[in-house]
Amino acid sequence: MTAACLMLSLLAGCQLPVLSKPAEKDSPSASSERSGTVVESPPPFSPGEDSPQQPVNADEDGEIRAVWITQFELNPIRSPSASAFRSSFAAMMKNCADFGLNTVFVQVRPNGDAFYPSQIYPWSVYVSGTAGVGVDYDPLAVMIEEAHRYGIKFHAWFNPYRLQPESQMQAISGAYQTRKWYDQHTSSDRVVVINGTCYLNPGYPEARQLICSGVEEIVSRYNVDGIHIDDYFYPTTETSFDAEAFAANGNGKSLQEFRVDNVDQTIKGIYDAIKKQKPSVVFGVSPSGNMSNNINKLYANTKKWTSADGYLDYVIPQIYWNYDHPTAPFAPTLTAWNETVTASGVKVIPGLAPYKIDQGEWENCGSVLGTMVADSRKQSHYGGVAFYNYSAMFQSSSNIMKTEMENLSKLF
Repeated sequence: MTAACLMLSLLAGCQLPVLSKPAEKDSPSASSERSGTVVESPPPFSPGEDSPQQPVNADEDGEIRAVWITQFELNPIRSPSASAFRSSFAAMMKNCADFGLNTVFVQVRPNGDAFYPSQIYPWSVYVSGTAGVGVDYDPLAVMIEEAHRYGIKFHAWFNPYRLQPESQMQAISGAYQTRKWYDQHTSSDRVVVINGTCYLNPGYPEARQLICSGVEEIVSRYNVDGIHIDDYFYPTTETSFDAEAFAANGNGKSLQEFRVDNVDQTIKGIYDAIKKQKPSVVFGVSPSGNMSNNINKLYANTKKWTSADGYLDYVIPQIYWNYDHPTAPFAPTLTAWNETVTASGVKVIPGLAPYKIDQGEWENCGSVLGTMVADSRKQSHYGGVAFYNYSAMFQSSSNIMKTEMENLSKLF
């Protein structure tokens, strides 16, 4: 299905942006590698050096060994030069491969924006330094190519509901649907502003469909191995957030039931959108490690997603606590998550927190991460481990973190 047909079929009742011909941004240099170009309509996708085959070193033993790479870690390597960006990201992939990792979760849509030329979302500020302004190449295509070249699987990571800060939202083209809804936010709650940040309201079918259409855009155009979202669901428990949507679409449910159902439909919609395009592409969610907070504060019914078929391929609970945590110690929390899985094929991939070691938040460290990996491997639904984040693992100057990495490397 072409991108145009895809968007028309998916967004029935939700008007797509009518995007203008790309217009060049003024640059002090006559060089072809300009400081930034407003690119609002993507060029035809070319896979370039990417290969459709499985990355040669990726989870051959069935174990995912992953790391998260955030927008804040991509921001320092942004460049108007495709070759410079490629070189920097390749160095990151080499570090991952040399250590024994085989998967990366890379933030490609942090705030209702994109690290790739999209017809649905504007360019991310982290691509060029200016919201809505892109570059003359496709950063996502480059990153996938380099990950695969090093035998690493690439999962595109995005936040479904969080959008830009208001200042950035006001800077992007009015052609984008999120901007249109923002312009109506004083009279409609499809986009809601909380403390200066915009959020998409999942209480509307058209808002959920926009999320799913963005997923299909990625899966249909790029050779990603997975789609990944983290723990940003409802941003508040305040009833005012979605009062209008609840009144219109609540259909007799309580507010709790309404919100939980909206998140369920989002997760199910993303899963179905992926499998419709490429059944081999996997989908996973990384919720908070605290199950009570998930359901009661974020309205994320993680137990349903791991016990019913058709929601997830993997779950990565963020078990960011040490063994001696007073209310959520690592070992029993891990076991509790494993016991929620009854759906066929769903794997538990514990999310671990080297950043807390790097920041000195944990005591008695040196081999904690290695012990966590060893204990995780004992679980019946074990699918691997994931580490937050790249900087903590590969850019730390902490001696204790270096010791942790040395001990951890022996397991990989």
